[in-house]
Amino acid sequence: AGVTDRLLETHLARVLFAAQREARSGVLTVDEGSTTTRIHILDGEVVYVDRGPLAETLGRLLLRQGQIDREEYLLILETMARPSNRDEVLRFGEVAIQLGMLTPNELHDALALQVEHKLERCLQLDQGFWHFDANRDPTISRFPVKLERALRSSLREDPRSSRWGGLLLLKSRYLLALVEPLDAIASRFEITPQELRFLRALNGHPVVDALASDLLEPADVGVLLVALLLAGAMELLDPSTRRSTRSEV
Repeated sequence: AGVTDRLLETHLARVLFAAQREARSGVLTVDEGSTTTRIHILDGEVVYVDRGPLAETLGRLLLRQGQIDREEYLLILETMARPSNRDEVLRFGEVAIQLGMLTPNELHDALALQVEHKLERCLQLDQGFWHFDANRDPTISRFPVKLERALRSSLREDPRSSRWGGLLLLKSRYLLALVEPLDAIASRFEITPQELRFLRALNGHPVVDALASDLLEPADVGVLLVALLLAGAMELLDPSTRRSTRSEV
């Protein structure tokens, strides 16, 4: 159990969902040791993420997407070589537009995807130190991220994603209890029809029944249930103190 077992209570996602519920604004600084990430939050919504060398990260994202080639990437960096106090990532995008390599809309879409990817990587942390500064204004650069989608993607793409099923197995006797109406959960988390059938069938049942269900692939069960638990949309109830669930299904 150990660290992995405690993740359901200590995961960074819980901090972000608490900020979402309370509509908080400020900057959440996450210290990973070698990397510092700053998550900018406005009225509970993640609107920007600073992580790593910005211009280089954006350039590599554009390369991976095939929106620029390597020669164009190097030309942009060469054009940016002159020192400037301006935001590097915005300078990279502006130069790409000036050189005719991107349109403003393409740049906006790339920046929004970059912010989401940075948040997903940060959500894969098992350990780290973070603090929330409510007195610090979020950046004026805003590319809102849907936290529920980013969390599901981060759990799914985590190289150790198979461990989520093992974590839940430690809670096998506990009962799954949806805290929100099922239609609200379906909308928030972009639930598929198959996942909807799974949640409707397993709500109120022991975790072990969900893990043994053939309605979803085992890896998908772990990711879905952990995402709902971290978001506070689902609870695990001790059967010895069982109470009725609060969801409307």
